[in-house]
Amino acid sequence: MILLSDKTKTNTFLAGIVFLFVGLTFSKAITSLVTVYFLVLYLIQKDSKYPFALLKKNKSLRVFLLLVTWMIISLLWSNDKKAGIQSLGANLNFFIWPILMVLFSEQVKRFQKYIFSIFALIVTLIAIIQFIVFQSKEGQLDIREMALHVSHIRFALMIIISFLICIYFVINEQKTTLKFSWILISIWLLFYTYYSQVLSGILGLLGGGIGIIVFLLFNKSNYLQKGIAILSLILGLLSIYWLSVDITSFENQSLPQKLVTDTQLGNKYEHKMHSKITENGHFLDLYYCEKEVDSVWKLRSTKSLESLSPRGYQYKFVLKRYMTSKGLRKDAHGVRALTNNDIKNIENGIPTIVELQTGFQARYNQLKYEFSGNLDPNGHSILQRLEFWKASKLIIKENWILGVGLGSSKDTFLKTYRKMNSKLLIENQWESHNQFLSVWVSYGIIGLLLFIFWLFSIFQNLVRKQWLDLAIFFVLLFSFLVEDTLGTLTGMTLFGFFAGIFQNKISTNQD
Repeated sequence: MILLSDKTKTNTFLAGIVFLFVGLTFSKAITSLVTVYFLVLYLIQKDSKYPFALLKKNKSLRVFLLLVTWMIISLLWSNDKKAGIQSLGANLNFFIWPILMVLFSEQVKRFQKYIFSIFALIVTLIAIIQFIVFQSKEGQLDIREMALHVSHIRFALMIIISFLICIYFVINEQKTTLKFSWILISIWLLFYTYYSQVLSGILGLLGGGIGIIVFLLFNKSNYLQKGIAILSLILGLLSIYWLSVDITSFENQSLPQKLVTDTQLGNKYEHKMHSKITENGHFLDLYYCEKEVDSVWKLRSTKSLESLSPRGYQYKFVLKRYMTSKGLRKDAHGVRALTNNDIKNIENGIPTIVELQTGFQARYNQLKYEFSGNLDPNGHSILQRLEFWKASKLIIKENWILGVGLGSSKDTFLKTYRKMNSKLLIENQWESHNQFLSVWVSYGIIGLLLFIFWLFSIFQNLVRKQWLDLAIFFVLLFSFLVEDTLGTLTGMTLFGFFAGIFQNKISTNQD
């Protein structure tokens, strides 16, 4: 053990925190290196008996270690032990960070406000850089490309967490100048969430709001605060219900009585009279002449209509939707009527001019289209997730007690999709995209109960501590509903880091 001065301990710890947040927002390589950095930092300054003392008094940490142990044990019945061993390496950050932040409990307790403010400021800075870079690019790009170095979904979660941190400082900061600065940053983060159109960001914002409401209901707030919390919850649930009804319903327009049968070049149109799918008010499957569209498209673009767009579905379908959204007939004349900007949009995978709208309205219109009678899930995030969840349900039905074991989930999903005769293309045949289902698939009902018990133990001790901690916890929990958050290095490190901090709250309570 190396004796470090208090100042050196503080500086090395905070430097590591800065680099961790830079890694989370900018580089997976940095994230991995920082994990090693903190392990080394702990080993050179701590007594070997210290971890056992923490384990003895921290119930949540014990449950977490039981979960990790069960995950490792599941290798025994895994059908792919090589992949399982590789998964152990890939999941190291999930195993390590909830423990690391408990091991550094003294620094975490002392500097939590600084840690949170550093996180918010780094995320804000990266968001500004990404926005400027995105605006400087030519043409109409997929909005998801705004996240330069990490998943746009993981970054959306960081944005919402940072927004909540800003609100905390707006409420508690005494200096007017700093309070005003936090207000400006929070406004920017809200704008970024709106502009980026990431559904997980909106879901995270909802989760954070519910976390605050739960905190108010569980604590000694006055009747007015409790009343506002209950009213907010009711209004929120009603809004969600109204939006879900509006998204999943569509106008059943009547097909035209008379249809032109021939193009201007004398070729036959294909009219699918049974299809009532619409795009921006126009019927998708009327006035389509594949022969003319294919031949003229080759003169306008180098992209093959049979190849896949950046969003994972064929350019043929992108072109068909885009032309329909402009009210063009899908023939030679219609393809020639597309502008050069239209061609670039289609090449970038943008399937409709509706998406050229800015902000969440564009994402909302995408969701409405997904439920407009389209039966092909490829390239549609919600419909794909319904297929993922259907496959997960079938796997769980056959392996509900022990799961398929660590490392076997990928191969099991591929076999299940074949058994389902799923319409998903092979490149879209992903895993659960729901963290609870993912845990159940791999580790069975025993693993799921341990996972839920661990989360509940954290919730139980946060609910009476501080609203910010509970709100952040709910943001991350809500991400579990639509994502395998713990399936990526960034996601598992982000959650593991905050889970470790929240377990320090438990340690404090039990000291």
